[in-house]
Amino acid sequence: MKLQRITHRSWEIKWNASIGVSLSQLILAFWKLSNQWAKLQNHQGVEFIPGLQSLAIQLSSDEFIIAQSWYDFLSQQDSPNQMEAFFKDSRIWNVEVSYQGEDLKMLSLELGLSIDDIIQIHTTPIYFVSMIGFKPNFPYLWGLDSRLNISRRSSPRSSVPKGSVAIAAGQCGIYPESSPGGWHLLGNTSIELIQGIAPGDQIKFKRVSNDY
Repeated sequence: MKLQRITHRSWEIKWNASIGVSLSQLILAFWKLSNQWAKLQNHQGVEFIPGLQSLAIQLSSDEFIIAQSWYDFLSQQDSPNQMEAFFKDSRIWNVEVSYQGEDLKMLSLELGLSIDDIIQIHTTPIYFVSMIGFKPNFPYLWGLDSRLNISRRSSPRSSVPKGSVAIAAGQCGIYPESSPGGWHLLGNTSIELIQGIAPGDQIKFKRVSNDY
């Protein structure tokens, strides 16, 4: 755990650990603690931003003493206990998906699974939101079954439809708007179903009829 400056008003704590579920859970537990700390210390205009390997603090002015105080506070915390408490209280979102994604047939061949198997495997876990990024309201989700692990497309699409549910590099995501993207498309959902979703929330996908 190391504190480093990003800009004149922001710093981040970086972890020298592999990106994955355990690290994201740790970062999210510290993210919640950070918000509690800022409220108790009455620090106004402070924002904390979780990443896959870091946690950033954004201040309204160049005040290193606040960033250092924040870092010192987190350094004293018992992370395993904080993680357990954090995820016990997280929200669960039920998200209906129409599995008509353009990449289902390709994934079936590439992964050696039937399309029904892919859908069944994808709808079984409960996923959790590790961060919001790439685009505003784009949730990065951990929890994908290793049988669906596949690298990003070699050639990204110039336009991915709004509401697309997609997978790549061991993660799942939902496109909040039409945009370029290199993830493999499984299906589509109503983006209104996840308005207000936040890091640490959980998602359960549900298959709707009349898909592929």
